[in-house]
Amino acid sequence: MKNPIIEALLEMHYFSALKDFFSSIYDTEFMRILKPSSRNENWYGFDQGWVYTTLSTEELFRQLRKNIHRGLQNSPSIWCGYFLQFKPVEKMVGRTRNDYKPAGFRLPYLRSELDLGINRQTGLSQHETLRRLSNIRRSSVSYACPMLFDHNIWSPPDLSEIRFVPVRLDSPSWVNGRHFIAFQDTTGNDFVWKSEEIEGKAISFKEWFIGIDKMDGKGIIDLIEDSVKEIKKATQKENSHLVKNDKDEITSLLPSSLTIIEMKSQD
Repeated sequence: MKNPIIEALLEMHYFSALKDFFSSIYDTEFMRILKPSSRNENWYGFDQGWVYTTLSTEELFRQLRKNIHRGLQNSPSIWCGYFLQFKPVEKMVGRTRNDYKPAGFRLPYLRSELDLGINRQTGLSQHETLRRLSNIRRSSVSYACPMLFDHNIWSPPDLSEIRFVPVRLDSPSWVNGRHFIAFQDTTGNDFVWKSEEIEGKAISFKEWFIGIDKMDGKGIIDLIEDSVKEIKKATQKENSHLVKNDKDEITSLLPSSLTIIEMKSQD
C-alpha cells in the first residue's frame, strides 16, 4: 500500500486553486469542503475561514435537506461532488531489477503506482473501489497525477500541471502485483496502464471540470447513498440497505477520494 500522507499533501497543495476556480466559474462564494472520515465515523472539512469542522452524517443530511426545502428563491447552496485520487508521479531514469517500463517507452519516463492494498472495511482495494464508483450516475472518478517532482508543495499550485486519468468500469482490474499509470513525459496526455500495456488518454483540468455536475442538496444525498450501495454490491452485500438511523455506516464505506464542495450564490 502506498503512503497516503504524500497523496493527502498533494491534495492539500492543489485545493486552494481548485476552490478558487470553482468559485470563479460559478460566480459563488466558497463555503466549505467536506470529506468522509472512516476512523471516527463523521465528516470533516474546512469552512470559508479555513476553520476545521466536523459533523455527523445525520447532521450533513439534515443540512442538505434544509437546502432543498429553502428553494431557489432563497439562494440555497450550490454543491459539487467528485471522486479524485491524487497520486505522486515518479521519474524513472534507469532500469531496475524488475523493470516495469512499458514497451516503446524510452528513459526517462514517469509513473504513478496504483494502490491494491485491501481496505478492511470493504474488502476492496483503492483502485477497485474507484472502478466500482464510476458505475454511479453523475459520478466523476479520476486519478490526479501532478507533474510535480520532489514533492515541492511549497511552489504555487498550478492546475495545468495535473494529468487527470478517468477511471471507468472497463478500466483494468487487478488484485495483486505492482501496477502503474505510465507517461512518457510531462507534456503529453497519452499514458499506459501497466502491466497490461493498455493505452489511454489523460485529460486536462478544464476537461475534467466540465465533467463535474453542479448539484442541489438532493443530488449530493443521491451521490452519497448511491456510492455506498455500489460499494456494498461490490462486496457481495446486495441485500443490505441504508436505514435512517444507521448513517455511521456511510462514512465507513466511502473512500477519502470523495470531495464535496459547498458554495453559495453571491446575489
